[in-house]
Amino acid sequence: MPLTHVFFDIGGVLGTNGWSAAQRTAAMQRFGIEPEMETRHLAVTVAFESGQLTLDAYLDVVVFDRPRAFSRADFEAFVLAQSAPFRPVLDVVRSLRQRYPDLRLGTMNNESDRLNRHRIETFGLTGLMDVFASSCWLGAVKPDPVFFRRALGVAGADAAHSLFFDDREANVEAARSVGLDAVRFDAANVPLAVLTEALAARGLSAV
Repeated sequence: MPLTHVFFDIGGVLGTNGWSAAQRTAAMQRFGIEPEMETRHLAVTVAFESGQLTLDAYLDVVVFDRPRAFSRADFEAFVLAQSAPFRPVLDVVRSLRQRYPDLRLGTMNNESDRLNRHRIETFGLTGLMDVFASSCWLGAVKPDPVFFRRALGVAGADAAHSLFFDDREANVEAARSVGLDAVRFDAANVPLAVLTEALAARGLSAV
């Protein structure tokens, strides 16, 4: 049976990371925040990405635990501005959408609710994807195998007939542990051909 579903991570595959270590470091430098911000982030990151904390609640703990010389609005704007799409990768997804109308496309990503919604809109994913299996809505985060089982359930997908692209090896291995065909693809650091050749090897032409 051919593939019925193809899933993509967002940060690292469809676009830049949204709020990873590099973005947090840039924020600390831009706003003059003490390095301990990273410790506070790590203490609540699972709760934040699994939907237990809103962005406001997260910022209360991680950034605005003390008076600041900058506003919450300015900091949030900086966070959102870190997101940029990888256009060539999105062109491949768009080609799949056009060439294979019966193929179901979706995301499997770790993201907080506010940032996730922003990135879906900014990257123009609404018209490309059939399902958004995001940690903030599933209540589980990669690489926990529970995340992948829930994501497949939400998508109505069979792992044996699904393909997943992620930029992190730990997530790829976890996806494989539940039966998914998973490929590591780090869009910022490898040629686009890694993606298109992986698709072609599974009978999907996107070029």
